[in-house]
Amino acid sequence: MKLSLTSELVSIQVELSESQIADLMKAAMEMAAAEPARNDEACAEDIVIEGFCAGQKSVVQKVPRKGNRQQASNPVVAGSGKKRQKGKQGNAARDWFGFLHLVCGTCGETKTFCAKDDMTYHRCAHGHRTELTGRSRYAFFTCECGRFWRYHTNARSEIITIPCAHCETPNDLMWNGKTNRYEKIN
Repeated sequence: MKLSLTSELVSIQVELSESQIADLMKAAMEMAAAEPARNDEACAEDIVIEGFCAGQKSVVQKVPRKGNRQQASNPVVAGSGKKRQKGKQGNAARDWFGFLHLVCGTCGETKTFCAKDDMTYHRCAHGHRTELTGRSRYAFFTCECGRFWRYHTNARSEIITIPCAHCETPNDLMWNGKTNRYEKIN
């Protein structure tokens, strides 16, 4: 029997016997019962645990989700366990993390990378320092390899090229003033 587990970050399928799945369900229910309920963080959604047998889907158990929700005003940095701190510029500094496509303000060199923490400046390979102030622009595209990417950028030109983080295929994007973001040129 296959057991499928899905979260916001990962989805896995595991081959287990029915007795192993029953033991796992029992342990999960005991852990859920041991966690103190908090009414202020309760969620109306349910977690549905499904079993797959010979390609047929059957609902095994519905477990009410208990509040492990993060406050949107102060999100936790993935992997560090630390809360994000507002920069000197207030909320504007909070745009400069995640997938970034940055352009040096002096020489025009571009760098595309993923920043785990907030950045206030970027230094290019030539040593020029570009301050990251104000709001970033968004760049959304689906690469030829099928992956969807969402970047922050300080670029202000009409057309930019961002390489795919998976296959490194260059993707040409054009600024769309109506949606206020860069979008892939068809």
